[in-house]
Amino acid sequence: MANSKKPLISVIITVKNVEEHLKECLKSITEQTLKDLEIVTVYAESKDNTLQILKDFQKKDKRLKIYDQDRPGIGAAKNCGIKNSIGEYITFLDGDDYYLDKNALEKMYNGAKEHNVKVCGALRKVLTMNGELEEITLHRPFLVGFPKGRLFYYKDVQYDYHFHSYIYDREMIMSCGARFAETRAYDDTHFFVRAMLAAERFYVVPVELYCYRCHESYSWSSSVCYEALQSLIDELRFAKENHLYNLYYMVIQRINYEYGPQFENHIRHGYFKLLELLLDLQKEVDNEILYSVVKRMPTSCIIDAMNFPNYGLKTMCIKGEDYFILTPLYNLINNQINEKSIDYKEAYCGLYNSKTFKVGRLVLWLPKKILTLLHLK
Repeated sequence: MANSKKPLISVIITVKNVEEHLKECLKSITEQTLKDLEIVTVYAESKDNTLQILKDFQKKDKRLKIYDQDRPGIGAAKNCGIKNSIGEYITFLDGDDYYLDKNALEKMYNGAKEHNVKVCGALRKVLTMNGELEEITLHRPFLVGFPKGRLFYYKDVQYDYHFHSYIYDREMIMSCGARFAETRAYDDTHFFVRAMLAAERFYVVPVELYCYRCHESYSWSSSVCYEALQSLIDELRFAKENHLYNLYYMVIQRINYEYGPQFENHIRHGYFKLLELLLDLQKEVDNEILYSVVKRMPTSCIIDAMNFPNYGLKTMCIKGEDYFILTPLYNLINNQINEKSIDYKEAYCGLYNSKTFKVGRLVLWLPKKILTLLHLK
């Protein structure tokens, strides 16, 4: 590669309590054939030897920079990395993941320059809990018959997951304002959909870049669920404003099934602030958009790659017409719950207008309130 005043790619890594895998992560970067790199690590206070590993590595490789995270949250850490990077392109790597093919970043950079795009993607795999590498379908079906790579227009695919699998022109990112949501969950789509819409088109090279390491499943606290739902609503509104209707449908289905069970669980245990947010969201559900997508569903290549549950949408028949309703609300209305801690058909009184209440004061029926919010009664 020709010499330049700034690195060709900045690899931004967020690190916290990752001593078990950090050396493998860093090694996978140093083994890349593209050497004109900057390694931007954003460190959060850890209980293990993560920081010392970074310092030891920095002594051997001056390309590595260490920044302390000054705001809480993984989204804030990534934004810190964007701010402090200087590469022509930027990309992201979690401290417990690693790169697969040594030629990946070089091929992606060359692909971006050759095809004059602001974003270039690649392939990814997942390392399962039993140590097996499995292919993620992202891009793969579309690359059959395109051995050198393929150009895509974002509005044709409308992805929202797997932001690690791309390099992004940093000047474009800075000018379009794409940043991660500074929340404790679901922070990455806020950045990704804005970056991809700004780029308009992107190229994908058929090379294995990213290995995502699976961990044990976890559950969110009620407050984290609230922040995640706020981020989902932000993405939903963004999709509607920019006429990304397949993305709109995808986000609805994530709310319905990917995260819906956790939302329901916390509402069942009395976290009505989350229920209030779901009710506000229900008012914004656009039936026309959903009907238009259902009539012409996204290709399975996209649905499979985005890994969102694609079960049926729930409806309610009102005055002879069907209206789509969020699945968590549908389940609560119909009392389709496993636990009997609260009867939600009797658990609503002034909730929409008041944030402080006692369960004993909730006397109106939730279904009636939802219909009122929908302006259908």
